[in-house]
Amino acid sequence: MNPETQKKEANWWPESIRIMNDTKFLSNLINYDKENMTQALIDSIQVYITAPNFTLDRLKSVSPLAMNLAKWVFAMDKFFNVNKIVIPKKLELAVAEEKYAGVMKVLNVK
Repeated sequence: MNPETQKKEANWWPESIRIMNDTKFLSNLINYDKENMTQALIDSIQVYITAPNFTLDRLKSVSPLAMNLAKWVFAMDKFFNVNKIVIPKKLELAVAEEKYAGVMKVLNVK
C-alpha cells in the first residue's frame, strides 16, 4: 500500500533485485532480442517512461546506475518506434532488389 495515495501498488523491488543480481544481467541487456519486441510490451512500459519522475536528470540524482538503465529502456522504446517505419522499407527494398536481380540477369544475357 502506498502511504501517500493509500492505494495498493505492485511491489517490483524483490523481482528487480533478483534480475539485477543475475550474473548474466548485463549480457542479457546487450543481447536483448530487440527485433522481436511486441506492441504489447512497449505499451506496458509507457506508464513508466512517461512518468514525470522518470527522467534522466532525476534518476541521475538518485543513482547513476538507474539513469543508465533508464537510457537503455528509452533506447528500446525508440528502437521499436523507429523500427515500425524501417521494417516496411526493408521489405520494399528486398522486393526491389529481387526485381533488379531479375532485370540484371536478363541484361547480362543480352
